[in-house]
Amino acid sequence: MIESAEEFIRLRFSEVPEDYQRSHLEPASIEVWRELLTKDADVRYWVAHNRTVPIEILEILSNDPDAKVRERVAGKGKIARTISFLEHFSKDSEEKIRRKIALNKFTPVYILENLAKDECAWVSDTAKLELKNRNI
Repeated sequence: MIESAEEFIRLRFSEVPEDYQRSHLEPASIEVWRELLTKDADVRYWVAHNRTVPIEILEILSNDPDAKVRERVAGKGKIARTISFLEHFSKDSEEKIRRKIALNKFTPVYILENLAKDECAWVSDTAKLELKNRNI
């Protein structure tokens, strides 16, 4: 278990593969995760990358000012079937995040239909293709 924010940062930015793996796979207390949320965008991105990070922390990160962090959260398998996250990210200001939702096989039809009307052709075309692939 990762015991502190400092330990997480040291593990993640270590050049030792075993350390990096620990930062990716090991849990931490909610207090450690919350402290890490106060760090820079690179650290928050790697918090979102951790396989054990709680949904509560992902909810906070889903509103992160950094698009790279939000995109990482949007790509988490943990949220792939969570309607509230899919709805939230389908309205994100970043095209690549909305497109990621259009590509998600668990995105409900009604969200895809909305994305098919997206102002960005890249997003709308992706959503239309997904609807077609689902025979809708």
